[in-house]
Amino acid sequence: MALFLNSVQDNELKSLIQKHLPYHIKDYNTKVEYLSRTSGAKTGLPILPITNIIQNYTSSETPPVPVTPRTDVQELNDREIATSYLLTLKRAGREYA
Repeated sequence: MALFLNSVQDNELKSLIQKHLPYHIKDYNTKVEYLSRTSGAKTGLPILPITNIIQNYTSSETPPVPVTPRTDVQELNDREIATSYLLTLKRAGREYA
């Protein structure tokens, strides 16, 4: 998050990251605290079936514009920051589900 805050140019994106940062830190600390208390403990939760969700785009929506990822990055641009941040939130949501 600190890397994102130092590189982001868009004020709305920067504000969003600043607003969410304390929650990410709290989440991290909660996980560390839990793991330190229950290292190796099994939860006993059942494995849930995987379902596929297909998203249909209507003809009125603008199709996404393909972008070639940069492989030699010294500094992130706002698109890369937003993409990385959204992927982080998606992973966290999947873990909590």
